[in-house]
This record gives sequence, structure tokens and C-alpha cells, in this order.
Amino acid sequence: MSDFWRGAVYILAGVAFSFLLTRFAAVRNGKVRLPGEIVLFLAFALTLLLDGSGGAGDRLTGLLISSGAIAALGYLLKPGRVNHLYASVVVILMALIAFRYGIRIDNVYSSAAGAGISLGWYALPITVLWLLLSSRLYESTDKLPGLSLRLTAISALTFAAAACIQRQETFYTVAMSLSLAGCSLGILLGWGGKDQVLSPKGSLLPGYLLGSIAIIGALKYTASLVFLLPVMVMGIPLINSAYPFAFTIKRETSSISIGAPSAYLYRLMIDLGISERAVIRLRTIATAYLCVLALVVVANVTWLLWVKILFLVCGISIGYLLFVLVLLLAPRRVVKRMTGMDTIEIMDVKVSHVNMDEALHQVEDFIKTKRPHVVITPNAPAIMQARDDEQLKDIINRADLVTPDGAGVLLASRLLQHPLQDRVAGIDLLNAICAMAAGKGYSVYMLGSKPGVALDAADKLRARYPGLTVAGVRDGYYDKDEEDVVIDDIVKASPDILFVAFGIPRQEKWIDRYKNVLGVPVCMGVGGSFDVISGRLKRAPVWMQRCGLEWVYRVAREPKRIGRILSIPHFLLLALLAKHAGVSVQEKDRKI
Repeated sequence: MSDFWRGAVYILAGVAFSFLLTRFAAVRNGKVRLPGEIVLFLAFALTLLLDGSGGAGDRLTGLLISSGAIAALGYLLKPGRVNHLYASVVVILMALIAFRYGIRIDNVYSSAAGAGISLGWYALPITVLWLLLSSRLYESTDKLPGLSLRLTAISALTFAAAACIQRQETFYTVAMSLSLAGCSLGILLGWGGKDQVLSPKGSLLPGYLLGSIAIIGALKYTASLVFLLPVMVMGIPLINSAYPFAFTIKRETSSISIGAPSAYLYRLMIDLGISERAVIRLRTIATAYLCVLALVVVANVTWLLWVKILFLVCGISIGYLLFVLVLLLAPRRVVKRMTGMDTIEIMDVKVSHVNMDEALHQVEDFIKTKRPHVVITPNAPAIMQARDDEQLKDIINRADLVTPDGAGVLLASRLLQHPLQDRVAGIDLLNAICAMAAGKGYSVYMLGSKPGVALDAADKLRARYPGLTVAGVRDGYYDKDEEDVVIDDIVKASPDILFVAFGIPRQEKWIDRYKNVLGVPVCMGVGGSFDVISGRLKRAPVWMQRCGLEWVYRVAREPKRIGRILSIPHFLLLALLAKHAGVSVQEKDRKI
């Protein structure tokens, strides 16, 4: 049988054994009678014992004896009695047993020396320390349901890939890694994700198994990389228990400030309003990213040491920045705000503290008053424009509703410790308004864009929202002397909502000049929304919109927009500088 099919057998057997054991353990009233670590150990042992000719010998015996004792730790004792000291003592004792059976770091191979370097009597403390460290680091991942098992599966698969790349060990190293990955996946499949599957200290077992497999196969590498792969793989648990930035959450003000360290990164993310499911996904993706970096280095053994270090520094830095960016832009629960804190100011430009539902409710209130109101949806480049255009800044600050359109505005508010609830993009608000108008009998007028674009957009909106009344349509390419004709047409149509697509700042200045003459209850600038709705311009996929990466898609399709996008880092820098000057973000009372 080829190595590929042998590997497939191990991973599939692990999935099957752990799945069946998990279902058996949970048959009584849907509760797990056996903790997940017992199931993991039994499935792992059964999978490996399918083939006794793999070549692990005494090391397999030592691994099963020591890991079985660690698996029993959380099962035999009550949760309150399994303290950190006792767990560490048990892991140390089991590490000594594993060392006795040959699971040891007794030498490393140095490419510089051209031979193996014996560790001598240092082998024992180094082995014990490594197994203790790997177990305790992974212990911090059991705070969220299923996270530890997800990370274990990714890590084990990485170890299997590293062992294949190095070609320094027998197939049994790959077999153990694939078995552990399969067992972890099988438990996840059988468990269903309803509650925590591992008992307190249960994550000690997968950490211990990963550490042992690393010693048996993945650590026999050049001296410069001896601990690289396991540390990279376990980087997320390490970050989880030693997060470099200390944040505390002030729930009463929904703000973030520098303060005492948070016990766990996952708790910080949840306190920020990010859902538990999203936290698990982010942590899983981050671990997979670190594993890929590690495998790239392992696969390129001929790289010079400084090249490897530079690659890792750049890769980790980029990954960290992306992680923080996604963390700041991730959708989150609506946070209760203090009374009278309905707007913030970013670089002296007002932005309303609303989500989509609240914005839509305010628009409906505007319509009911029958008096003119202005709605503006600025993004970061628009706020930058307002910084240099006093007239535009004054118009935005006098507007009745200013929603945050764009990842840059959202990111700035969160960096400046006054996080806005969510992005309320102009095109999304336009669609929500049209849906409401169709259901409640309000009429809309569409003005702007190139000839034919607004008309096509109107047809698409009517088809999308049956019952929508479009009181009038007019493109934005008309002569100056036709201005009065356009205004008269809007006044005669008497719409409830006017959408103006002239682009910033022309549309805002046009609305401000004629809003009282028009008498339309809601006037809103919508930029290029008609082009998107008509189908002439394609919008980014939904997943990119949710991750705050719509700007990447737009730049890819319209490279000429790169200048506007590059203004976002400048915008964030100016906002931070203004913050330190004490004028960047201020909470304001509602002005309407």
C-alpha cells in the first residue's frame, strides 16, 4: 500500500473511531458522559494500534501510557480540584515516563557543524520543559467550544506535512500526526458544537500529544529551526495567554482604553461584541496562517538564516496587522450607548452613532415631519475632503443624519476609543429606504449619473421592491440653464425621498443649496450607487463587504481609485494625531 493510501487510512480511521466514541458518550440525554479528552485518547490509541509495524516501538508505548494518564486527569478529579500546580506536576511526571521510553530531545543536527550535536544531560530538562510548555500553552485554547480541537487538527496536519518534507523520519511520524488530526475532526463531527466537549484541563492532552509528535519527528532539523515549527504552530495559544496589548472594556461607555491586561485574547474579542463563532473562526484562520509560514521555512531548508528570519518577521507582521484590522472591522453586537451620546466627531466632522435599523427609523421620522432633512454617508476620503473644504464640512455638520460609510471611518472610530456600531453604507441605506418606501407607500425621485443609468436603476429597484413608486428620474448631465427646469420637475413630482448621484462634494452642495426650495422630506447623496444598482458597476462579494475589504475589490476593478484609497492611511494618521491634540473624537448630544 502506498504512503498516500496508508495516510488516508489513518486519518479516516481516526475520524471513524472518535466519531463513534463521541456519539456513544453523548447518548444519555444529549450530555457527554465521557469528556472529550478520554474520547480523543481512546480513538488515537485504537487508530495507531491498527498497524503495529510502523516502527515507533517503545516510544509508542511511552506515549500511550503518559498521554492516557493526562487524559484521565480531568475525568477522575472534580473541576475545582484540578488546579494549575497539580496539572503541571502530572505533566512533568508523564514527561519523565515519556523520556524513559525514548521520547526525548537528545541531539540536534546543525548544518553549520555538519553533524549532530548531543545535548547530554540537558536532554532531560529540555524534554520535560518542552512537553510542559506545549501542554500548558494549548490549555488556554479550551475557553471556547471546539477551538482546541480545531487548532489540534490544523497543527497535526502541519506536523504531518513537515515530516514528509524533511524525509528524516519513518512513516510512523506522519501516521501519528494524521491519526491525531482525524480524531480531532471526528470528535467535532460527532459532538456538534453545542457545548464545551473538553473538561477543565482537557486541552493539556492535545498539547502534550503535539509536543510529543514534534519531538519524535518534526524537531530533528537544523539548529536554527529546532523549535521553530512547534512554536509557530502554537503561536495562537501563546498569543492568547500573553497578549502584548492590554485593553479593558468600559461597558458603560462602550469604549476601549489602555489599562490592566485582559486575561485572554478571546475574552477581549467577545467583550468587543464579536460573536463567539466569529472569534473561533478568526483564531482558527490565524493558526492556519502561522502553520503555512512555518511550512514555507521548513520546505526551503537551503535559505540562509537571515532570509528565514526576515521572511518570518515580515510574514508574522503582515499577519498580525491583518488580524488586528479584521478584529477592528469584524461585525459585532449592538452595544448600548449612554444617553445623549448619539454622534461623534472625527477630525471635526460629525458622524452619527447609528446602525442600519436606527438610521432607517430616523429616515422614516424625517418623512413623517414633511420638512426637509439631509442625509449624508461620508467615507474616509470624504472626511479628508471636508478637512480641506470648510463649506463641505459645514454642510456635513449641519446634516440631520450622517452615517459611517466605509471601513476607514469605522476603523478610525475604534482606534480612537469611541467605536461606531456598524458600517451604514450609502448603497445599503438606499436599498433599505426603497424597501421601506415600497411597503409604506412613500415615493422616490432619482437624480444624477450618466444618461440612462438612473432610468435603468429605477427599473431594477421597481423589480426588486414591488410597489415602489418612482416619482421621477433625471440624469445629471444637463446644462446650467436647465437647473430651474430640473428643480421645477422635482417640486411638481413632490417625492418623499430624493436620491442625488452627483458625487461628493457636488451632490452635498447641490442639496444644501436647494433643499428648502425642493421641500423634499429626505434628500440623500448617493454617489455612484445608481451605477451599481443598474448593473454597470459590479459590487464586491458579500464576504468582502462584511470583512471591510470592499475597497480592495474596487481598486482591482478601477485602478484609478488607488489615489482615494491611499488617502485612508493618511486619514487614520491624521485622526490619531488629532486625538493626541485632544480634538479628534468627541461625543456630542443629538442636534435634532
